[in-house]
This record gives sequence, C-alpha cells and structure tokens, in this order.
Amino acid sequence: MNGSINNYGNGNSLNHQKQKSSRFLGMFLLFLGLFLIGGGIFFGYSMFFKGKDEFQLTSSSYFFIKNKEGKYALFHEDGKRLTDFSFDYAGDVINGTALVKREKSYGIINTQGKMVIDFSKYDHILRRGSLYEACDASNTCFLLDAKGKEVYLLETALITSSYPEALVLKNYSEDLYYILNYEGKVITQFSIEGGFFDEPSIAVASSYLSVFYQNKFYLFDSSTLKEIVSFSSDVNYCIKNVIKEDEALIIGPCNSFSDAQYKIVKSGQIYDSFDTCKSIYYYDGQYR
Repeated sequence: MNGSINNYGNGNSLNHQKQKSSRFLGMFLLFLGLFLIGGGIFFGYSMFFKGKDEFQLTSSSYFFIKNKEGKYALFHEDGKRLTDFSFDYAGDVINGTALVKREKSYGIINTQGKMVIDFSKYDHILRRGSLYEACDASNTCFLLDAKGKEVYLLETALITSSYPEALVLKNYSEDLYYILNYEGKVITQFSIEGGFFDEPSIAVASSYLSVFYQNKFYLFDSSTLKEIVSFSSDVNYCIKNVIKEDEALIIGPCNSFSDAQYKIVKSGQIYDSFDTCKSIYYYDGQYR
C-alpha cells in the first residue's frame, strides 16, 4: 500500500590493528544480526497478531483420549487422567466444558472431570458454540450455558448460526433476532426484516464480534457486551487484525473481491485510508 491513513606504525601494530578491526567487525555483525532478528520478530508480531493470547474459548489444556476398546477419558496436557475410560463419545473442550455420551445418554462434563449435566436429565444435547441445546422427554428444548443453567427457552426460537464466542437466535414469537455471547447473555437484538434467509451475519476475532444486518455494520466487545462502533454500509466488514500495542482493530471487506476501503477502529473512532487498500499492517508505531 502506497497511501497513508487519514486522521490518524610497524608490522606488529598493523597485525594488532587488523585483529581489533576483525573483532570490531565481528561484534558489529553480531549486533546487526540480533537487531534484524529482533526487528523481524517485532514486525511479525505487530503485523500478524490477532489476540491469540486473549480470550481463547477453544484453546484448552484438556483433551480426550480414546483407548483400544473405543472408550474416551479426559486428560490434562501434563498427562494426568481426570476420568475413567467410560464415554462412548466425547466432543471438544470449549469454554471449560465438553459434550459426552454414554450408551444412548448425553451429558456435559467440565475440566475437573465432574458432570455439569448428568446423563439422565435430558434426552438429547447438541453443542451450540460455547452453549448447548438440550431437549427433555417432552421435547421441550432449552439453551444451556457452560454451567448447565437454562438461559433460554427454545419453544418459539431457532438457533440460526453459532460460534464459540457468539450465536444468533431467531425468536418467531417476538419477531426478533438476538445475538448472544458465549455465556448466553444478550449482546444486541434486531427486528426481523426481509425474507427467510435475510439474517444477521456475524464474525468473530478474539473477544470482538462484528454484526452486519440491513445495510449496517456493528462492532461489539462480546466479553463486556458493549458496542464499540456502528455505521451504515452496503459492505459487510470483518475484523482483519487486532493491534494490541495500539489498542486498535483493522477491519476490511469480508469479500476479498470487494474494492471497499480498509478501516482502523481506535478509541471508538473510525479512520479511513486515502486509497483503496488491499491490506493494512502496523509497524514501528505506524499503519502502512
């Protein structure tokens, strides 16, 4: 990108001198190499950092191992086994819990190896991002959080999309879309407009959530439930990078073929590039 960001004496002496020069040259090259390596690490970190050390719901030190009898047990990465090999199925550990199955019954287990939801409570359980959809014997379904609490009755509501960080819930009786975070808390809501397939589009990066609906873009912090910015747009933007050093975000069109400008979001403000940019990166305190 070529544009900038808007707003924002004798033989012995000779031999001795040669030895000193050689040592100096060697030290210079050594420090130069260290500088370049360090600069490269910094450059790479600044350019490609995406909040990987923050808010990783799907990053876990816990996992399941399957034995030769086809049974699963929960382990910690230090090698400690937390349960017996007693499960016929085990899902991924997300937000500290996992879906497990024993014979025909489903349950939810936490990373301490304790059952959050026992096998007999619900007839069927499905993973929905960091949450769960559970139905009882009367076919009454609920949305459960990671602690097993029923946070939403799904009698007249449908989960249309889900991620570990958030999900979209369509409530027909209220004629509303709800955007819920990983705890089942409401981030925002929209009136249902348009046709059956016209629903909010969401994307996530670190603890940030973007929503595009009815030609408007919204950016939220899904951990605090607060809106950061919003603006009218006929383009759906996605979070391209999280710049931890500058406490900023880079957003760009989700469609790679779009000519829409990349933008920088910082301190609740939006900064546009002068030129149409295919990418923006942060280096040495500047956006390029």
